[in-house]
Amino acid sequence: MFSASPNTPFIGILCLQIENLEEVSRLRKTLESMLRAGQAELVLQEADQYFDRLDANDPDTQWIALRAVQAAGNLAAWGQAVAWADRGWATNPSEAEIRGWLHFYMGTALMHTGDLFQAEAQLQQFLTIAAAVGKLRWFAGDALFNMAHLKRALGQGDHAALLFDEAAQAYEAAGRLGQVPGCTYEIGWGLVLAGSSEKALPYLETASSALPESDEPELAVKLDIARALHDSLIGALERSNHTCRAVLTGHDVRPEQVADCEWILGRNAVIMGDFVAAALHADSAYAAAVRYWWPPQLDRINALKAEIAGVTSMGR
Repeated sequence: MFSASPNTPFIGILCLQIENLEEVSRLRKTLESMLRAGQAELVLQEADQYFDRLDANDPDTQWIALRAVQAAGNLAAWGQAVAWADRGWATNPSEAEIRGWLHFYMGTALMHTGDLFQAEAQLQQFLTIAAAVGKLRWFAGDALFNMAHLKRALGQGDHAALLFDEAAQAYEAAGRLGQVPGCTYEIGWGLVLAGSSEKALPYLETASSALPESDEPELAVKLDIARALHDSLIGALERSNHTCRAVLTGHDVRPEQVADCEWILGRNAVIMGDFVAAALHADSAYAAAVRYWWPPQLDRINALKAEIAGVTSMGR
């Protein structure tokens, strides 16, 4: 869930020994260029080899590694992130700043591997340390943002909305105003997912009007998908399908966005009674979702697949 600019500073999270600063700089530049070229999986392989030669005070390489995990997005990548965090804890770091980042890094990874309660505990530990460590307060909004996603995943939609609002306030306090529209969108998206389409509209419209100020390049696509689900809920199926297909034909659409569009197309097909098309869309949604691996999204898709299977088995 957490995302940030490639230029965001990141505190190193492994207490390991630097042997050659020049070599570390070269390796860091190599990883950065590979990531820019879209070679996230290869970056993960290389980073795992390099980490034993890096130090806690090499922030850029650690930040590249987190971005690579996010870009790869699959379960194996997030599992690798958990393993890296475990290696960091094994060094028994004494600095509060490093311990704070380990909590944040572990919590973010555990969200995707499915251990939501432990992820929440890790993120709460980060917030506790961040309250006393000035450098970490800049990221308090990110931890609250992730915790809001956790609460929504646990079925606590109202609590999630409050945390997204707290995240927006934390971003404002840190001067990160470009992150605020994304928080507003998330409140609206949560309402649409819960079936409260009309309550969602003011939040989606507010986020849409703030697009020029947003630091999130994917926000426009996310808003289109939210509108497509809104249209599906109010029965405007053709408009919903048109929006989804327009998103799918766009450039640089992320796997989780493909999954959401295919899921909406699948549920629309069910409503229209076309179960063959519905099954195809559900399969496409699942194939895309496993490349990102966010358990609540997979749960939605699996529920759709089960619904389709149930209807088609009764018709035999």
